[in-house]
Amino acid sequence: MPHPTHPTANAEPWLADFGIFLTSRSDRILNNGHQQVEVTLVAAAAEGQVISDEQFESFSLMYQTANGSCLPLPYDDDTADWFYRTQHDERYDYHWSCTDMAVPVAPCRADATVRIKRLYVHCRAADGQCITLLGTVQPAPGQQIVTPEPLQQELIAEQSPHYRFPQDYEWQRKVRVGERLFDNVAIRDSDAILEYSLRPKWGGFASARLVAPPIDAMQATNPQPSLGARAPAIGFALPNTSTIVHPDDMHAATVEHDQWVTQPLTSTTDQLVVVLQSQRCSGSPLDGRGRTQPQTIEARDRQGGLHVLTIGPSPDARLDLEVRTARSIASHGISNISFFRVAGRGLAADAVPCRLYANGSQQTYVDVIIEAVDEYGIPVTVPDSILAEVRLIDYNTGSTMPPGYGVSRTQSRIDQRFNYYQNQFGADPSLPIRPNTQTIRFFYKTYQSANVRIAARLVIDGKTYHTHDRTLPPGDGTTVAGRSNSSAIIEPRAVDYLYNRPGDFSLVRHDASDHRSNGVRDIDRYHLTFRSAIPHRIVYYPQSQSLSWDYNGNNITNWIFWSVLLGQSSVTAARLDISQSLNTPNEGVSLFRLKLDRTWIEGESNGNWDYLCNVQDENGNHHSVWVAVRDRMNVMWLTN
Repeated sequence: MPHPTHPTANAEPWLADFGIFLTSRSDRILNNGHQQVEVTLVAAAAEGQVISDEQFESFSLMYQTANGSCLPLPYDDDTADWFYRTQHDERYDYHWSCTDMAVPVAPCRADATVRIKRLYVHCRAADGQCITLLGTVQPAPGQQIVTPEPLQQELIAEQSPHYRFPQDYEWQRKVRVGERLFDNVAIRDSDAILEYSLRPKWGGFASARLVAPPIDAMQATNPQPSLGARAPAIGFALPNTSTIVHPDDMHAATVEHDQWVTQPLTSTTDQLVVVLQSQRCSGSPLDGRGRTQPQTIEARDRQGGLHVLTIGPSPDARLDLEVRTARSIASHGISNISFFRVAGRGLAADAVPCRLYANGSQQTYVDVIIEAVDEYGIPVTVPDSILAEVRLIDYNTGSTMPPGYGVSRTQSRIDQRFNYYQNQFGADPSLPIRPNTQTIRFFYKTYQSANVRIAARLVIDGKTYHTHDRTLPPGDGTTVAGRSNSSAIIEPRAVDYLYNRPGDFSLVRHDASDHRSNGVRDIDRYHLTFRSAIPHRIVYYPQSQSLSWDYNGNNITNWIFWSVLLGQSSVTAARLDISQSLNTPNEGVSLFRLKLDRTWIEGESNGNWDYLCNVQDENGNHHSVWVAVRDRMNVMWLTN
């Protein structure tokens, strides 16, 4: 039965709790349809109730539309912008993140009172597109219960990158002698066996397949290099396999097969291994049967990204291999990139230091300014599909950025909670506006302490444009043959202050009993803020939590609920048949004590406990303080 457009409310106390949580590391996902985000639905049955297997199978996902309505998220439909599956594909890693955003969720118990289901979201949406998810369950046919609050992190699509050889790969060559491998040893082409390994520079391959060439390509093969009466035989051991495959079109038809190597000595774990050996031919290696076709390989890396590579014999007479990256972006009428500049924080100076705290949360930004022209030198608009392919790279090496730096074109709601590093610049002028240019802004965050100098790269129709040509004068951005010399420096700073004592914080109680729902007798809101000489502000607390409750007798239960701090004006505390809207300020953590006209016998018999509250300030720096809950959960205060 199709899901309704508007979910029905949790009218009956069948479930005590129902929530949706992010349980993989990042809220980002590459839009290649293979990388995944794990979300977890947790449902706890009310006292005396169970969640049947049929009800458990109905656990699914919905998403919020722009007008606030809810629609079912497509299941197992890899043509959709967003879809989900119930099985985790172990070949692919979750998106890397400077900070681990996963919410700990207890493993499923053996009984039917608590059911936990992990679901895996995939994405093919455009770069920067966001989605807000909710969980849903059907208690009976035609009925539907939706999580009271959506997933507190929006999921954000990131452009799956293209890669260039050799900058973005590790390519190693070893000589095989018997059952041993050597880095450097004198060889003769007549009896050499070479083993090559190829992998992405920052990761590995999850899978790969050999692509058969089209018939017309096989008919237009290139003459192989002459090795006398011998010909090169090329075999491939695909990632995480142990057998070498020799495609028919990769060797001369007259080659003798009995001497082929069948297993590599080089490990194939997360990498492609290519074996090249000289083999005797029974006829002339230069006749029509002695031609060879480079092999196309489609590989997926551990992030789900697609790599299209061609590997074939070197065009000269040496026994060697040549590798090319085959994926290409169409030019759309662009003949040249005439202006290509990197501007740190949008400022005019070259190599601007872009400072930020190395806490994995605070961001800085870099603008890339680009101008394209057609064959007549007239400026043309660069379409979004090409702008999405602009990459920030290491200025010194030309390779993609290493792990430890979070780079994105999109700020999440969480990112927007934190300020940029303050008081960095004096009167440094901004970059002047240049007609006909387009600007792409990249946001950076990191937990690394080392500086890194960055440049930009764009590949169009097989031609590489970049901003790290050190033979050119620095800073201007005007290109020579599509290249310029322009950069910025990411300059992380160590955290130089910390609040972790009761005297560093203030906890003030406010009466918040207005607009109480049925069953709610009284509400106290405790407001947690900093008390410091420098006016820092608490701006982020990651997750709403139903921390505990205590039945006090006389049909009265105290319930402690802490609200997420993410810029929202209110949250909903829901349990059993209680659904209470709670107003929340934009700064400081809100801790609520709700006195309920209910008997929750599963509550603690002694409601005294301490909780460590971890918060972040406007710079993204982390601080913590212990909060004591006392007097059968009637009051709270700060403690050591």
